[in-house]
Amino acid sequence: MFVRMGRSAKKKKKDAATKRPAPAIVVRSAQNARVEKVTAGKRGKVVSKITGIELDAAALKALLKTLKIKCGTGGTANSVDGHCEIEIQGEHVDSLVGLLREEGWVKAKRIGK
Repeated sequence: MFVRMGRSAKKKKKDAATKRPAPAIVVRSAQNARVEKVTAGKRGKVVSKITGIELDAAALKALLKTLKIKCGTGGTANSVDGHCEIEIQGEHVDSLVGLLREEGWVKAKRIGK
């Protein structure tokens, strides 16, 4: 017979004072979305990287799903304090700029070569 040792079943509640306030989300048309082609750290593979977008977790997941379906590839997204970074596999920089503009990021632009 095994006895479970360690953490109790109850989770401690965090005080409201220790929680971070939610970051203020900027309107899409005012955000400067930047799309670039990246190969560094990817073993020579090319990914298209989108930065300069501020979204909450649910909206980021929905945007990532839309972009992956329209490009027909895989991808990933990271978010730190509301600042998002999306990577789409392959060189889709020009099509991503167009898709972002359709989604409401009118200041979306290509950076790099």
